[in-house]
Amino acid sequence: MSAKRVAASPKLYLVVPAFNEEWVLLESLCVLESKLTQMIQSNAIAKESALVLVDDGSSDRTWEIAKAHFDERYMSCLLYTSPSPR
Repeated sequence: MSAKRVAASPKLYLVVPAFNEEWVLLESLCVLESKLTQMIQSNAIAKESALVLVDDGSSDRTWEIAKAHFDERYMSCLLYTSPSPR
């Protein structure tokens, strides 16, 4: 009798660019986080999936908002930023 192999759910890393998005960022992150959570709960993607937020030197509060949002969440999120241009 052969063992039946169960395919593992794929990991999904959703890359989200953000530049001066303070007015829409929180709403956008909540929607994306909700969709990823639904996909994880339905085993469509692996629980190790994550959002990858890339902030390329925003001059507004984009980075502060993103960091505060994910400091309070359980969802995996990788945050990358570069210094603001001078």
